[in-house]
Amino acid sequence: MPSEWTPELSIVSETNTCSIDSVLLESIKQNENVKRAYGRMFAYDVPVNIDGSNHKANVISYEANQFKWSADYLTAGSISVVEQEENQVLVVNTENTDVRVGDVITLSINGKEQAVTVAGILSDSPLAREEGTETIFCSEKTFVALTGQTGYTIIDVQFQNGASIEDVKDIENIFTDGGVVFTEQLSQVQQQRNLYSAFAVLVYGFLSIIVAITIFHIMNTINMGVIAKTKQYGTMRAIGMSNQQLIKMIVAEAMTYAVSGIILGCIIGLPMHWVVFESLITNFWDTAWSIPIFPLALIIGIVLFTSFLAVRSPAKHLHDMAIVDTIKSQQ
Repeated sequence: MPSEWTPELSIVSETNTCSIDSVLLESIKQNENVKRAYGRMFAYDVPVNIDGSNHKANVISYEANQFKWSADYLTAGSISVVEQEENQVLVVNTENTDVRVGDVITLSINGKEQAVTVAGILSDSPLAREEGTETIFCSEKTFVALTGQTGYTIIDVQFQNGASIEDVKDIENIFTDGGVVFTEQLSQVQQQRNLYSAFAVLVYGFLSIIVAITIFHIMNTINMGVIAKTKQYGTMRAIGMSNQQLIKMIVAEAMTYAVSGIILGCIIGLPMHWVVFESLITNFWDTAWSIPIFPLALIIGIVLFTSFLAVRSPAKHLHDMAIVDTIKSQQ
């Protein structure tokens, strides 16, 4: 699945400067076929002093969507502070610097030194690609205050489902004065999403069948277990066992099946999950394996709930039978 921030159309300044008028971004957002449009302002190779050491940094502005997406990389500090307060920044952690939340760093922009405070640390960023150059993110308000620039360097556009190449052309036609380069990947992104959706339907459909088989098997196992012990249950009722005690006994048997199945399933299933994940996911995308807490809890919940629910029918059947009939049962 393409990342949430993947653009379907990128509009880049031909000179890599803040030359794209912010009014054009508002025009793009008014198009009904546009789902999301957001811009970034760039200041490249800005001299920066961090903890007494001189470095170079790319200063980049973010807006609400991009701040939200960067939350996955946040290791310390707060993103909301950077959004709401001026002269607060996020810094991507690198081996070249040892930046901490609360540190004050000095930027030299347009011959003027300006101090900003580190409000958050990011472990990584898709935009931190240049070795030896730090990456600093700030709000658009802070960027304008630091640089005096109000235009964008890049505008990314995401379209509504079902958008066509004509919708892309409509956006491109807004830039009549030129000075920009278009990168369109609408068809590629749509194809990726459609492939992912088709695969998801196949996988979850298969899982749904497995869940249905599991539910019916649990109910059938418990029902057969009760039927097989009908005569014994009748004998115990004859010597004084109450209906409530009978139900508790059946529930205890069902829960024994469920709990032992869960324990055995975890012992066998989790190592198998690790092997499959490592071979199909980690080897290709370097995503580390972790215990699937939510799916595991969902499976355990289904097993326990089905086991408890499966007790009702056989318990009611025994309750309605006369004691003599249960004792005479040949099962």
